[in-house]
Amino acid sequence: MYAAAFPVFLKDEIRLYYGGSNGRHGGWRDGFLCLARLRPDGFAGYEQIAGGSNKTAMIATKPVVAVAGSLCISADVAPSGYVKVTALDKDNNELAEGELIAKTVTGVEVQWKEGFAFRSLKGKKIRLRFEVRDSKLYSFSFD
Repeated sequence: MYAAAFPVFLKDEIRLYYGGSNGRHGGWRDGFLCLARLRPDGFAGYEQIAGGSNKTAMIATKPVVAVAGSLCISADVAPSGYVKVTALDKDNNELAEGELIAKTVTGVEVQWKEGFAFRSLKGKKIRLRFEVRDSKLYSFSFD
C-alpha cells in the first residue's frame, strides 16, 4: 500500500486515498487506486472492553474550563448501548445529568435533564463523567 501524502478533510468525513496491489513490491503486480473513508474524530476512542453488554464503563476528565455554552460529543453507539454525560464541579459534586445518547453521533450537542443550561458553566472549572455501555466515545468539545 502507498498512501497519499495528505488526507482530504470534508465536513462529514475524512478521505484517505492510497494505492494497493495484489503482489510483492519487487515484482509485476496489478495495482489499484483505493479510498478509505473515516468519520471525523474517529481515529481512537474509549470503550468498555470486559464484562459483556450488561456492564458499563466510566470515564472522567481532569478539571477543564468550560469555554462555550454547549457540550458536543462524537460516539459510536450499538442498538443496546448508550452514552450518559454528567457535569461535575471540581470536587466531584453533580451539577447536571445529560439525556441518554442512544445512537451513533458526530459532534452532537448534549441535551441536559431538568432544563439545565450548560451555558451557566461557561468559564468555570468542571469535570465531565461519561458512562458508556456498548459504545465507543471518540471526543467531546465545547461548541
